[in-house]
Amino acid sequence: MTEDHSQEKFAADVAGIIMRFMKHITAVKNLEGYYLSNQSAISQVKKIDQDKYDELIQAFKNKKAEILEKQNDETT
Repeated sequence: MTEDHSQEKFAADVAGIIMRFMKHITAVKNLEGYYLSNQSAISQVKKIDQDKYDELIQAFKNKKAEILEKQNDETT
C-alpha cells in the first residue's frame, strides 16, 4: 500500500468513526461540542482527503437538520 493510499484510508477511517458516534447525539449543543472536540481530527481529514472532509461536514449538517426537525415535531 502506498503512502497516499494509507493516508486516504486513515482519513476515511477517522471520518467513519466520527460519523458513527454522531448517530447517538440528540441535541444541537451536544453536536456542536462533539464537532469542537474532534476539530483536530476533522482538520487532519481535510488535509488528506477534501472529498471525505466534505462528506463529514455534510453529515454534521444533516444531523443538525435531523435534530432540529425532531425538536420541531415534538413542539407541534
